[in-house]
Amino acid sequence: MPATLITFTLFLPLMLGAPAPAGPVIHVPYFPATIPFRETAIVWFGQVTPSQNYTDMRVGYSNSELYVNTMTFDRLLWYDPNANPNNLLNGDTSILYLETAGPNPRRLRFTAQLNWWEPRTNYQAAAEWNGAAWQPVNIPFTTQSGWRGNAPNDYTNDDGWTMTFHIPFASLGIPPPAQGTGWRIAATIVDLDAGGGSTTSLTWPPNALITNPATWARLSFGLPQFAPPPVRNPQRVVIRHNLNGAVVSDASVGGDTTCGAGLDRWSQWGFANYAGLNRFNIQNQADVSDFPCFNKAYIVFPLTSIPPNKEIVSATLTLHLFGNAGNPGESTASLIQISTVSGGWNENTITWNNAPLPEENVGYAWVQPVDDFPGWPGIPYSWDVSRAVRLAYQRQTPFRIVIYSPDDQYSSGKYFVSSDTEEWNSAARPQLVVAYGDPAMPRGEPAPTLAARSLPE
Repeated sequence: MPATLITFTLFLPLMLGAPAPAGPVIHVPYFPATIPFRETAIVWFGQVTPSQNYTDMRVGYSNSELYVNTMTFDRLLWYDPNANPNNLLNGDTSILYLETAGPNPRRLRFTAQLNWWEPRTNYQAAAEWNGAAWQPVNIPFTTQSGWRGNAPNDYTNDDGWTMTFHIPFASLGIPPPAQGTGWRIAATIVDLDAGGGSTTSLTWPPNALITNPATWARLSFGLPQFAPPPVRNPQRVVIRHNLNGAVVSDASVGGDTTCGAGLDRWSQWGFANYAGLNRFNIQNQADVSDFPCFNKAYIVFPLTSIPPNKEIVSATLTLHLFGNAGNPGESTASLIQISTVSGGWNENTITWNNAPLPEENVGYAWVQPVDDFPGWPGIPYSWDVSRAVRLAYQRQTPFRIVIYSPDDQYSSGKYFVSSDTEEWNSAARPQLVVAYGDPAMPRGEPAPTLAARSLPE
């Protein structure tokens, strides 16, 4: 089976030579019609404990709307049967903050509380910042609430809940944003675990101040793409664990390939460490009750084998698939996302709960299931990570990534070989191939604009 490769072209706000944007960035994929849950961009925040919540947040847009879904792992679900738009914080609630672009930007808040069978009318509200406070505003939008577990409003353990926001651009009085347009975004999850009790809340990004959009994440419409700079003396380096002395660390967090077998989902699962595994699983789905099966992988590639003062022309990440979750015929293709992370981690201590959060989604590739073991080294799949490697090289940092998926299907897990595989299978280890060269002109002069390069899926 041939590898799947997607490359990106650089948009204007991320022009060649531009500094890396500060803080988290979500590059929002565009869809011409219905927004598919399993193809959105995904970010996350929080922890899985008996008293703390974790949330996956998916984002996409079309010509008509911005789509945001929050999926929250929550042990006890609670909502207010008598909620109204002026009092939505007395229950499990998802709050979305947006600041639009343009000469007259708007700072908006969309609040939606979990509910069961009641109409959604009394469980959602919009507000706009007037410079001093949030004021109710008439912005038509819709939300859908869902939950999994025993039932809300009792003390029997549940699994979690979801909230989906559909925010029409027409309701905001603007046309669909052009690709490359930048907004600001933040989110808060409010948690109530007892009737008549107090709520807690968690905001993403972690250091965001709700009154200051400059501290929020950046929302960039459209996926980033890369235009290779012209170079002289082109060269190429292969970076793989134990190849020419390179140390490439990777780690698996979540439920591994066993859905966290033997672990209590609330008190143990989020703290599991899998140091030394010769594999990792990438798995997610739409049913929050199956979160113990979810899994991510973290990898760090050193870039010290690239000499200083070079230009990065291309960089390709390759992983080898050897299996997947489910029985033959049960698994479907997964769109697997690569995101950079800025924080370091230790393979012997990293867990779902303490792993670094994503900084920027930088690549996607479809990975097909396999019904039979394909033999070693497995089936190669590749992601174009040229722009992200270039930014890491300019920062003089390792290339640190996390691999996850916005998938929606059961048995979606895809199994890849890790850096800890035996030496006889070293060709299957995660690999980064970087092409580079000398600048084509003296530094300090502007680089010419090049035609975008793209390859078919």
